[in-house]
Amino acid sequence: MAALTEVFAFLITCEGNRLKYYIWEYEAFGKLEQWWHGEGPWVWRYAKVHSIVREPQWRNASFGCATAPVPDVWASRVITFLSNLEGKAGSGEWRELRGLLHRHFLAGDAVARRRAELRSRFGAELGDLARGDLEERLELLADQTVTNKLVAKGLFYVAFGVWLADADADIILGWRRHQVLFMMPRMFHRLVFNVGIKKIKRMRREQAELFDRHPQLKQLFVEINGELSQAFQRGSGVELMDELMCAPFPPLARPPMPARQPAARPRHRRYALGWFGITATCLGVESIGRVFNEPPGLGSINLIQFGRDMATPASRVDLYIEDKERFIRELWRLDPPITSATTVMQRDEEIAWPRLFGCIGSGARLVQPGTARQYVIGMANRDVTIFKDPKLFNPRRPELNLALTWNGCFGKHAQTEADAQMDEAAYRRICPGRYISLDVARAIIDAVLGLDEPAEP
Repeated sequence: MAALTEVFAFLITCEGNRLKYYIWEYEAFGKLEQWWHGEGPWVWRYAKVHSIVREPQWRNASFGCATAPVPDVWASRVITFLSNLEGKAGSGEWRELRGLLHRHFLAGDAVARRRAELRSRFGAELGDLARGDLEERLELLADQTVTNKLVAKGLFYVAFGVWLADADADIILGWRRHQVLFMMPRMFHRLVFNVGIKKIKRMRREQAELFDRHPQLKQLFVEINGELSQAFQRGSGVELMDELMCAPFPPLARPPMPARQPAARPRHRRYALGWFGITATCLGVESIGRVFNEPPGLGSINLIQFGRDMATPASRVDLYIEDKERFIRELWRLDPPITSATTVMQRDEEIAWPRLFGCIGSGARLVQPGTARQYVIGMANRDVTIFKDPKLFNPRRPELNLALTWNGCFGKHAQTEADAQMDEAAYRRICPGRYISLDVARAIIDAVLGLDEPAEP
């Protein structure tokens, strides 16, 4: 019954918008500093959320403050489930894999060159579609079938150096199409006879077959696998590739496991480029398309207030051109692609707890270490103690860099890998692909609107 209530509230009452759902639930619980949902408390105040993202985190296989459907939907050792708190299982592996992501997919001259090529590649991909007047271009920016395809192709190209065909990009976009299924508890999947789980399995199998069609990528993962400590090495580069892109089924030929690794060793699959890369960036670009086309608010969701500088299509474009990165970051502060995350409480903590059935009256409850806790980034980004007029869309706001949109703060001019490492010294679990996500979004807007046209060769 609880699962059905949650689905009803999310899909109907809140129109599928996660942030609106969290705000609705916060108000339903009496606007407390913390409220209980699932298996633990949810916190939203900026000071509390900021303290959580600043410290090493104890994690487990939880999503949405509830035990994740493992291995039905989520693999058991997704990177977001690994702790980076010393002494907790997975902390050493988390550090190595985080470094691996930076070395091979986020840094280096090849990655920098591909990022710089995004604008021209997106322009070529759009062709005559982006040659209309401003109204037609803004409508194109709101066309999710077009922009999501560009997101998938752009992120895959930056990471792997392969520009996908349309059919292959559609496979990668399964992460976006099925994102609601990943959010639902196991009971929901049982009630719909595991139809969603079957869709996810098919998508992940097709994704593995996609990699099999690009043999050069196999060698890349063989080399990466060899860089891992022996304790974390996989049986083959193919296995590591399967895990990074989360393909838990065996469509690819795989050599026998070496004798030094036990046959029962758990598979450690990663969702770094699927759920948190493709899905989050697609959601962010979709939000941009809505804002450029519906200035009074995000449709009936109405979570954002706009000033006079967003009154006309031309003024919206002018405000974007004034500072493209701040425009995107302010929008994603208000409508974040990733709205919350689950951690595990490390210490005893007392929370407000209504005495009667947890709903009526006043009281408190002592929560023990090891309890799941959800921190709501989307609501922390609207805390009036930090952000003046928090619902107002204002890219010029001086406190914009305090937004926690990417699981931590980072500076406007941090463009180099050295800068990125400084960000991560303060926020260990900050999104490693935050700059690339911004690059992709900016390049898509520029290509659709015809801005910063690349010079003719």
